[in-house]
Amino acid sequence: MKRILEGFIRFCSGRSAFAFNESAPGSRPDGRPTFYASEAIASVGLFVTLSAGKLVKATENGIAIGQNMSAVETADINVIPIAADLLSSGGEKSVTADGDITALARLVVGDSAGAKVLPTTAGTYYVVGVALTAAADGGTCRFMPCVPYPAVVTE
Repeated sequence: MKRILEGFIRFCSGRSAFAFNESAPGSRPDGRPTFYASEAIASVGLFVTLSAGKLVKATENGIAIGQNMSAVETADINVIPIAADLLSSGGEKSVTADGDITALARLVVGDSAGAKVLPTTAGTYYVVGVALTAAADGGTCRFMPCVPYPAVVTE
């Protein structure tokens, strides 16, 4: 009963309607996979990856598998499965800009798990999509995702 009540409260406060119906990681009725999170994730739509089979924010320039579909509070860690919108699922998506983004720029994971333009400094970066709209730092950018692939930048 306590779990049902907690789920209802989360649902009423804008949380995912599917999160409290899950008792273990698996998938939601819409087919999106769910995972336990091993850390708090404050915002929805950040790039995430897996660490030891659990959802974590993707690190800057790292490989992302998708975006979280609900925030993860400290009390939810390893308790409530969180859905991930996989980059491979296709379709246009939104992300917060970590720096200014121009339309048609290749995007990589930024320092706060948002998106930034592929850097011009030497290194290997993992492209997660192409910007469809421009966005200022902190704004929302629409992008077309792709399965992350390495882009080697040389000077």
